[in-house]
Amino acid sequence: MLINVKNLSGRLARARCQIGRGIAYEMGRGGYNSQFPNDAGWDDHKSDCTGFALSFCAYMDRNAKPGREWDICSSSAWDDAMGLQKVYRRILEPAPGCFVIYPEDGSPDGAGHDAIWVGPGWHVVDCCASVGGVSEHEQLAFCRNPKTIFAVLVEDVE
Repeated sequence: MLINVKNLSGRLARARCQIGRGIAYEMGRGGYNSQFPNDAGWDDHKSDCTGFALSFCAYMDRNAKPGREWDICSSSAWDDAMGLQKVYRRILEPAPGCFVIYPEDGSPDGAGHDAIWVGPGWHVVDCCASVGGVSEHEQLAFCRNPKTIFAVLVEDVE
């Protein structure tokens, strides 16, 4: 499987350009909005991890639509990558700009999480409560969850 590194590099650059823009974490907020395509803070400067990484950084509306009858969240993306792979495809070796995801099921705090992987280790760009919003940092929650996977969009695979 060949991965389109240009797509992943663009996704990582998109994530990094939102750092320092005052986007705070709030569950259920944010996401890609075609009226504000380059502003992850369009939703009153608030987003959650999925609104930021899986929606905004991937240029995808997080709400269900024809052909994808499920809202995007950490668990639905994980389920898709581990199953039908309609939108997300699991990869075994991470590449900068890929997604890192774990679902709600089995999570110590009952919440899933997702981010854009930077590497090495668990260095990511994400939007999370523990760092107050969008930031690039080491996110050890991923290494603590045995269900953590790396994924790309199906369209990222050549």
